Amino acid sequence: MDKHEEDTCTYTYKTCGNRRTIKRDGSFHRLCEFHRKKANALQKAYATKRRRELHSLRELVKQSVQVGRDCIDNNTNNTLFDLDEVEPIALSSQAAGFSDEEFAYLCLELQLL
Repeated sequence: MDKHEEDTCTYTYKTCGNRRTIKRDGSFHRLCEFHRKKANALQKAYATKRRRELHSLRELVKQSVQVGRDCIDNNTNNTLFDLDEVEPIALSSQAAGFSDEEFAYLCLELQLL
């Protein structure tokens, strides 16, 4: 690899002849300034969207917990379940799971209750 190829932007989707930017420690970033700004803007938009989704999920969990508490408070005979009447839930292979991030967030929320 010659000197020109070593300091050229390594943008994946299109050939870019711009020089790679230099880090504070003197080594090269992978991308030129233009593609770094573009990638950072996309990452910022994704992170903002993800925070909004997690906030909505947090609100949904809070509402669900409150509804559950209201049901328990309104239960006059203080028996939650008659175990003879409880039927097992069938497991479905089509059930959508939580991402690692969503699962960790839900665990955190449950610890705070």
